[in-house]
Amino acid sequence: MRNDYAYVSKLPADTEGMRKHLYTQLPNDGLRDYEAWNRVGGLLEESYLPAAQRAALFRAAATIPKVVTVKEAQDAAGRKGIAAAMVSPNGIREEYIFDRKTYDYLGRRGVVVDARLADAPVGSVVPSSAQLKVSVADSAPIVR
Repeated sequence: MRNDYAYVSKLPADTEGMRKHLYTQLPNDGLRDYEAWNRVGGLLEESYLPAAQRAALFRAAATIPKVVTVKEAQDAAGRKGIAAAMVSPNGIREEYIFDRKTYDYLGRRGVVVDARLADAPVGSVVPSSAQLKVSVADSAPIVR
C-alpha cells in the first residue's frame, strides 16, 4: 500500500472508511486481523498523516478484534502515553503509543506476554522506539 502524503491525505477520515482501507485485499485467513494491525503501524511509522486521517486510524485500530488499550505505556525516550495494542502470534504485545492529550504518535514497544512463544521472560521489552521529530519538506534531502 502507498504511504506518500498525496495518497494518505486522501484516505478516509471516518472510522468505517479507514477500517475498510486497513482490510483492503487481505485474505480471509487466521492472520487477517494481525495483518490489518500491521498496516496501522505502517501508516504511523512510514507516513505523515493529516490530523483527520490520524484520528480515523486510531479509532479504526480500536475496532480490530483483539486490540486493547494500554493506559500506561512508555516509549523508548521515556515519554508516557496511552497505547493501542495487540498480541502477535509470537507472544509479544505490540503497542503503538500516543500522547494522552493530542494523540500524536510517540513510538512503539513490544512486551513479552507469552514466555514460551517469545523465548524471553514475561514483561521483557523487546523492541522499543520513539518518534522524536516529524518534519515536512518541499524537496528531498541532498545526499553527499
